[in-house]
Amino acid sequence: MPESGEGDGTTGGAGHDEGEGGAGTDGKGAGEGEGSGGSGSQTGGKPANLERVRNRISESNKRVVYFTPSETGLIELSLSATGVFGGDQLQIVRTDSSAAKVLENGNVQISVSKGDRTSFEVQTVRNYDGPVEIAAKLWVEQ
Repeated sequence: MPESGEGDGTTGGAGHDEGEGGAGTDGKGAGEGEGSGGSGSQTGGKPANLERVRNRISESNKRVVYFTPSETGLIELSLSATGVFGGDQLQIVRTDSSAAKVLENGNVQISVSKGDRTSFEVQTVRNYDGPVEIAAKLWVEQ
């Protein structure tokens, strides 16, 4: 075994810029990129608090949804099939309410008033007779 100060040394790490050391930025540096913003008269939705949420099957691919909103505004309602296989979205294709609008993403948008019991029937793309989770976002007008 060589004594201290004698023998072969170990090899160093990878070099940079023809053997020069790194910039010493501690992994922090300027990033580059491009992007574009959207436009519109609403800001992102926040979770809406709905009370006494219920639903019942009216036909194989239809449900009546009942809830009482805790706030006044425009909400976006989504349905998800819950249970053993996770939360698959149940895309809504139609509603019986003239106040509700079916969105391209398969959700429903409706204007609600705080404390007013709301109910309407929705038709989904597929038949599903299991449990359903109902979620809502409140959209804030600007």
